[in-house]
Parts: sequence; structure tokens; C-alpha cells
Amino acid sequence: MRPVKLTISAFGSYAGKETIDFTAFGESGLYLITGDTGAGKTSVFDAILFALYGSVSGDMRSASEVRCKYAKDSVPTFTEMEFSYDGEKYKIKRNPEYMRPSLRSKKVNADGSPTLTKQIAGASFIMPDGSEITGVRQVDKEVKDLLGFDAAQFKQVAMLAQGSFSRLLTAGSKEKTEILRELFHTERYKALIEALKIKNDDAKAHYEEIKKRIEEITREFCDEESCEDTKTIIKTIDKIILEKTKEQKSLEKKLAACAKEREKVNAAISAAGDLESDFKFLDDAGEKIKRLKPELEDTKKKLKAAESEAEKKKEAALQERISLIKAELKKYDELEGALVKLSESEKRLSEVNISISDSEKRQSKLELSKKDSESRLKDAQAAGEKYALLSLDIQKYLADEKETAELYDILVNVKKLGEDVSKKQEEYISVRREYDRVSDECKSMRLDYYDGAAGILAADLKKGEPCPVCGSETHPKPAKKAQGVCDYSDVSRKEKELEKVTSKLHKASEESASVSGAFDTQIREVKKRLKVKDISDKAIHIYIEKTALKKADISKELSHLQKEADRLKHLSAEKEELKLFSEKLDEDIKAESAVRNKSAEEAAALESTIQLMKEQRDALRAGLEFESKSVAKEEIISLSETLEERQTSIEALRKRQMELSAAVESATELKEKLTEKLRGKKRPDISGLEEKYAALQADEEAKKTVRDALISLVSERQKQRTSLAALGKELEVADEEFKRTTALSSTASGNHLQGNLNFETFVQQESFENIIHRANIHLSDMTGGRFELVRADVSTGNAKSGLELCVIDNFNATSRRVQLLSGGELFKASLSLALGLSEEISAEAGGRSPETLFVDEGFGSLDKESLDLAVQVLQRLSFEKRLVGIISHVSELKTMIKNKIIVYKNQYGESSVSTVSE
Repeated sequence: MRPVKLTISAFGSYAGKETIDFTAFGESGLYLITGDTGAGKTSVFDAILFALYGSVSGDMRSASEVRCKYAKDSVPTFTEMEFSYDGEKYKIKRNPEYMRPSLRSKKVNADGSPTLTKQIAGASFIMPDGSEITGVRQVDKEVKDLLGFDAAQFKQVAMLAQGSFSRLLTAGSKEKTEILRELFHTERYKALIEALKIKNDDAKAHYEEIKKRIEEITREFCDEESCEDTKTIIKTIDKIILEKTKEQKSLEKKLAACAKEREKVNAAISAAGDLESDFKFLDDAGEKIKRLKPELEDTKKKLKAAESEAEKKKEAALQERISLIKAELKKYDELEGALVKLSESEKRLSEVNISISDSEKRQSKLELSKKDSESRLKDAQAAGEKYALLSLDIQKYLADEKETAELYDILVNVKKLGEDVSKKQEEYISVRREYDRVSDECKSMRLDYYDGAAGILAADLKKGEPCPVCGSETHPKPAKKAQGVCDYSDVSRKEKELEKVTSKLHKASEESASVSGAFDTQIREVKKRLKVKDISDKAIHIYIEKTALKKADISKELSHLQKEADRLKHLSAEKEELKLFSEKLDEDIKAESAVRNKSAEEAAALESTIQLMKEQRDALRAGLEFESKSVAKEEIISLSETLEERQTSIEALRKRQMELSAAVESATELKEKLTEKLRGKKRPDISGLEEKYAALQADEEAKKTVRDALISLVSERQKQRTSLAALGKELEVADEEFKRTTALSSTASGNHLQGNLNFETFVQQESFENIIHRANIHLSDMTGGRFELVRADVSTGNAKSGLELCVIDNFNATSRRVQLLSGGELFKASLSLALGLSEEISAEAGGRSPETLFVDEGFGSLDKESLDLAVQVLQRLSFEKRLVGIISHVSELKTMIKNKIIVYKNQYGESSVSTVSE
């Protein structure tokens, strides 16, 4: 079933007519039903449920109480829904039983309001072919036949309210039995003898399988007769592990000694290599001197012969002059390079200073944020205590508000009763006057009638007929009838009139006495509440005004306190988030400080470098002879032209002499150093050391092989020991399970009863296991594979067992009771259990699953990561061509979920909706 369009009129908190178009959300996906607390979010699901089944989701009111108290009398109450099912379109409309203004009668009540008449409950169901089914019972049957669910099942499958499932999570076995009895109707469950027999066979097979696995492990440690004694075998394995571990430690010590000796030999090889290298360099230096020295002497002789003493001096002077000028040219180049480097360094210093300034600004902002965060965190830490104190104040104000409202209602009622007393007394006086008048008239007519009775009788006397008074048949002097005397019929009519007036008088008297009694009772209550001995009508009026003002003041103060409480509650909820944010700010400040310190160090280094560069620049400028590099070059050209002819002939000799002198001098110096270094030393035997190193390495590898084999053996024995210990426990559990299922099977067959586990609890366990299995799929997704629910078999005295729940924490391999879960973890477990129940109910209903799902609240206890995981699970559910509606006021969901039904509530308590979609 997928809703297409829902119309709500005067239903719940919706005073007017509201329409929700679900087609805007597509055929699948998530949408959020959001709004303030009490705005009417759950009423959207109530409207759907009422349209389909004529019931609502809550336990606090019945379907006959859904009419909005704020709705105008002229607005009818109904819900109408168009929905699709298996590709077909349907339309259903329902209205509850309620009182509405009469359309025919024109009468009004004393206060001017129209008279009311009962609107009976009605239902209409339009089928895809256009045919219409009417009548509540007929429509109920048709909906159940179509969807495959009754109202209770539909609520369990389509409405996941976490409150009830957290109760199922944390309840004891006895309470769980009651809850599961309602969910699965186990009081009507048929015998599952065959299922118990199969379970008993499976338990036996499991027991035999564990025994076989134990025998496979223990076969190499024992003979066939002792293979089942796992404790003795574990001791044997422990002994083996201990012996092999000692051997392993002994080998480790030997390996350490081998490694130490090998490192010594390796160091000796390295030292020998360095010594051999020095000997080789000494040989090379001697050979170089022997080869170059004769050539150097020959070159000196040729150069001396090629130069005269005078020319030599002149050329030397010119050469020196040219060399000096050339040296200045290099200084010019150095000066230009120094200026370029100085400019680059100054530019980099400016960039670093800007970076430091920016870093200081960022750190200042971070520190301000840190200060604000610490202040907010301090407020948040104090918010919980303030909230508790404020809650006490709110309770006091609520009690005062209730007492004031009751007093106000009593005072208003007293005022009205006082007016009614006056009115009834006036009515009584008026009726009394009428009674006195009619009574007097009746008495007068009776006297008149009695006075003229003789004349009236005489008028009817006939001769020969007896007198009705004396019996005489003769009437010598009959009386004369007086003029204007009334007849008996006149008297009779007046007496009837008197009876009516008397009845009217009695009624007026009783009404007056009743109102006066009620007035006196209320007056006593007022005196008691106000603690006064007497009170006047004027005082009542004054007290009404004062009480009304007090009500308004209390309501205003309550509104203020509740807003403050909501603020404190929200602030308290932000405590952990603020703490994490503050810690993040500390890290950011430290990081920024490190960046700034690094930049400051770089700036200091640059400033020092720039100072040195400036000094270098000034020194270079002070040592320059010429105005510019071009002038210096012209002087070099002039001097070079003078020396060019002679310089060409002797340049090669001079250059060669310099090269040979430098080479001989360098080789001589190296030879002297090496001779001194190697004095008293012999050439090393490197090959012998290398052979010793190889032997040590081979021995070490052999020991490692033995050690690794021992490690592998110990590891294998430890695995065998762990498996054997676990299998021993499993065997005990399997043995207990086998015995338990055997007893259950016998009990279910009617042979005998045994233990505390009755048949109903076993049936519930089976269904509960299915729910837990389905729930764990979702719980694993929501917790990243961390948590897993398991049923615990716990028995105490005669209490029912087997329905307790534990949670396994796969991150640290521990188990704990679900009651120890945090609020967010409990929500995830509750949501998973709700989804598991929904899927199990769907499976029991023949695999039918509604195409729409509502998840009601519980998200406020989740942190950001947990909230993301929960939404991802629900998102995956929606991928199965299913619309999933989340009913929540959590602000983060408003950002995460784009499709929304937003519920608003105005100052008069009336709700309205709007739809937002991507």
C-alpha cells in the first residue's frame, strides 16, 4: 500500500482541511515529517491508519475522540486517502461518530448555539473499476482482504515507534512474555510438535558433530578411550606448549649471540676495507710523483729559456695588472648576483611577514572561538543541573496553574449559579403569585358554587322524581337559581388549572432548592480555597478578575520557563559536541602556532641573511676600481693586446707548469699523510673475514629455521588448545540444548513436563529468534558491524527463561546486557528490533509488505555518525520501492533529508501542513 494523496478535515489537531500529495516524493525514498513537539506529526500516520481501519495509533484516545476541538461546527470530520496497491488505484473515506449541528432543526440553545445531533460513523471504498463499497463493516473486511493485515498488524509493520521496542529490549523475561503474547497471539498458538522434534534432531546432530570435531583434535594426543577427556588433553597440550616455548626462548638467546658476533665480523670487514683503500691510495700517489716530477723540471727549464729577465718583469707587471682587473670583473658579477639574491630574499621576507600576520589573525579568531566554545561548554555543563531545577519550578507552576484554573472554574461557576439562583427565585415568586391567584379564584368559585348549589339542584328537580338530597318526590317550594352562579364544570376546570399551577410551583421550588444547594456547596468550596469566612457577589467578581490575571501570569511565566527549559535541554545535549569542538580548536590553535613559529624562524633567518648580503654588497662596491664593468673591460683589452704576442708563446708552458706543480704537490701531500697514517700497519686479510662472516650467517639461518618451526608448532598447539576449550564449552552447551529440546519435545507431545520452560515461551523464543536474526542485519549496518543481539538463556527459580537479551561487542569481544547500552546505542538496537518485527510480521502475513513505512522519533539521542548510519539503513529500505517517512524534530535530519512534510501549529493550537520536495 502506497499513499498517493491524503486529505484531513477537523481531525486531531487539524482544525481545517489539509491535503498532502505524496506523489511529490516519488515511488521510493526517504521523507521527513517534521515540526515542533505536539504540532501533530504523528497525526499524519493516524489519519492514514484511520482511513484504512478506522483506528488510531495511540493508546490515549479512541477513534471516536479524533475530532479536532478547535474545529468550527460547520467543518466536518473525516479522512480521505487515495492509494495504490499492486499497480491499482483505490480511494477510501471515513468519518468517526461525533456531534454536529443539526441541518434540519432551526432551534437554538439558551446561549444561542445551534442544537447538536449525532453524526454516525461512515466509510466508503471506491475500487479501481469505479464500484463503491459502503458501510464500516463491509469496508473493514474489504481492506483486510486486500492488504492482508488487520489494524494491529499494520501498526506493527508500518509504524515503528521506538518507545515500545526499547521497552521490549530492556524488559525482563516475564514482561517480554506479555509483550510477545500480544504481538504473536501465542495464547492461540497451535502445537509445534514436529518443529520441536526437528529442533531436537538438530541439537543431537550438533552435539555429535562437536564430539567428532573434538576427537579429530585429540586423536594425536590420546588413545580412543581417553579422547573425550578434554581437560586432561588440554593439560598435555599445555605441557607441550611450555616445553617448546622454553626451547624457542633458548634458541632466541643463541640467535641474539650469533647476530652480535656477526655484527662484530661485519664491522671488522668494513674496517679492513677502509685500510686496504688507504694502502691503494698510497701506491697510486707514489707512482704519480715518480711520473710527473721529471716532466715538471723539464717544463721549468723551457719556460726560463723562453723569457728574459727584463721582459719577465714587465710581463709579470702587466699580467698582474690584468689579473687584478679581471678579478674586479668577477666582483662586478658577484655584486650583480648579490643584488639579485638580496632582492629575492627581501621579497621572500615580505611574504613570510604577511604569512605571519595572517597566521596571527587566524589564531586570534581561533582563540576567540575557543573562548566562546569554553563559555558555551561551561553553560552546557551547568545546563543539566539548571534544567533539573527549572523542571521543579515548572512542576510547581503547573500545579499552581492547575489549582488556579480549578479555582477560576469554581468562581465562574459560582457566579453563574448565583445568577441562576436569582433567576430561579424570581421564577418561583412568579409561579407562586400565579398559584395564589388561581387558588383564590378556585376557593371563590367553590364557595359560590356551594352557595348556589340548592338553586342548581332545584333547577333539575322533576315532579315524581326523588330529590337527590332528601329523597322526597314532591317539591312544594324549590329554591331559585341565583344569577351568575358558576356550574360544577367551571369549578372542575378551575381545579384542574390549580393542579397544573401547583405542579409548576413544586417544580419551581425544587429547581430553586437544587440550584441554591449547588450554589451553597460551591460557595463553601470557594471559602475553603480562599480561606475566608464569608464572601459577597462583588468579592466573587473581583476574585474572578484576579484569578484570570493570575492564570495569564502563570501561563506567561510557564511559557517563559518552558522555553528556557527547552533551551537548557538543547544546550545540555550539545555538551559532547561542544567538548569535541573545543578539542578540535585546541588542535587548530597548536597547528597554527606551529605554522607561525616556523614562519618566524624563517623570517629571522632571512633577516640575518639579508644583513649579511647587504654587508657583502657594500664590501664589493668598496673594493671596485673602475666606474663600471665596461670601463674595466676596455682596460683589459688594451693590456691584453700588448701581451698578446709573447703571451701566446709562453702561456702553454706556464699553464702546464702550474698544472704539474699542483699535481705533484697534491700527490706529495697525500703520500705524506697516508705514510704517517699507515705507519706500523699491515695490509688486511679481507677474504678470511668474509669466510667467517658467511659461516656465522649460515649458522644463524639454521637456528632461525628451527626457531620458526618451534613457533609454528606452539601456534598450532595453542590453536588446538583454544579450539578444544571452546569445543568443550560448546559440547556442554550442546549437551544441555539436546537435553532441553528432548524434554521440550516430550512435553509438547504430552508425555511429561520438565524444567521452567513452558511451551508458550518456546514458541515465543522461535519467533523472537527470527526477529533478532532480521534485526541483527540492520544493527550491523547501523553500528559498522560492531554490535549483535543474542538471546540469553537465563533461569532463576520458577521464573520463565530464554527471553533475555544481551549484546555482543565485536570490537572488544565482550558481551553485556542491553540495559547497559547508551541512549544512542539503545535507539539503534530499538530501531533494528522494530525493523526485524516489521519484516517478521510481513513474513507471517504471506510475505506481504507495505510500500510505505513510518519511523516515529528516537533520533535525538544519536551522535552525527550514528545518525548517518541510521539514515543509511532506512535509505536502503526505501530502495525496495518503498516510501519511508521519518517522524522527528531533529534539526540535522532537516538538512540530510530533502523531501519533507512540515507541520505547523499556530498560537491557538491548530495545525497545518506544507510539502517540500527536491
